[in-house]
Amino acid sequence: MSMIEIFVVYVITWLLVFFLALPFGNKWDESIETGLASSSPRDAKLGIKAIITTIIAGIITLIVYYILATSF
Repeated sequence: MSMIEIFVVYVITWLLVFFLALPFGNKWDESIETGLASSSPRDAKLGIKAIITTIIAGIITLIVYYILATSF
């Protein structure tokens, strides 16, 4: 695999894992403020989710690379 292929696999994996992690750990306000959606989270913790997503996507990319490189 070339570096571009590895990068594409990593980006696609990162996006998928990030979108899967978004709904976990959200807390909603009891009172709805004017102008906000009733489903908007109070604290989404995007930084922690991005770090965890980066680690998981890296591991998945290494597994995909290993499978493709060794013709598993």
